[in-house]
Amino acid sequence: MIGTQVDDLSKPLRIVVPSRSLRRHLLRTLTRRRGAVAGVQIQTLFGLALEAIARSGLVPPRADAGFEIQVRRLAAVEPTLRRSLDGLTDGYDAVVGAIRDLLDAGFLPGNEDGVLERLEDVAGDVAPERLERSAALVRLAAAAFEEADELDLQRSMRALQLA
Repeated sequence: MIGTQVDDLSKPLRIVVPSRSLRRHLLRTLTRRRGAVAGVQIQTLFGLALEAIARSGLVPPRADAGFEIQVRRLAAVEPTLRRSLDGLTDGYDAVVGAIRDLLDAGFLPGNEDGVLERLEDVAGDVAPERLERSAALVRLAAAAFEEADELDLQRSMRALQLA
């Protein structure tokens, strides 16, 4: 990924990733392999959008504190997710992160059918329960996007539109 030549350190490098979880993973991997690396910035697409908005002088979208509550509420009525997560302490935390990652990466309700079709294409290679949970997350992401748009909650989709 990042070369070992001394010249490589003199050039700044920005890596843009679609989600916070991938950003954290990449940061851990990079520091484990290379230690401290000067001039490397790993940010999400959402972070880049906020930076572009700030540089343009526009006001960034407000925070979306209600989004987490909204996703948890929607997930609790999705039977597949409720069966897996209801009995766990903070079981819905993972769902909130997954939905936020999908939306931050640009998932739109119009993508739902295509993603569900693709999941059907890989059905033979994936355990049925994983396939079912994945489909539930896709449905939830579409519902969360639409509801957040109606309630003016989801700042990441606004940030991407403004940027």
